Amino acid sequence: MESTARLQYGGRFERNCAAGKIKALVDESLAVYEKSLDEAAAKVMARLNAGDKLRMMWVSGPSSSGKTTTTVKLTERLQKRGLRFLMLNLTIISGLC
Repeated sequence: MESTARLQYGGRFERNCAAGKIKALVDESLAVYEKSLDEAAAKVMARLNAGDKLRMMWVSGPSSSGKTTTTVKLTERLQKRGLRFLMLNLTIISGLC
């Protein structure tokens, strides 16, 4: 895993840690995340404004990957634009079904 992270980020994390720049790295990451949520909300609204009868959005991913947080934040953005939501969370436990 460590070698994969180094390839992906080019040692950026290690350099920022060594330079004491963790706060800057976290702030930058959060800004990118918030921007991606704004862009996703804009895409949903564009589809709806174009006549798409969008009725459901599905967010999936591994445990603790931020699905609920992302869904809540996206929902908040869309509610400010007049949309209403019902959130349904499902947890599938392997081996029980």
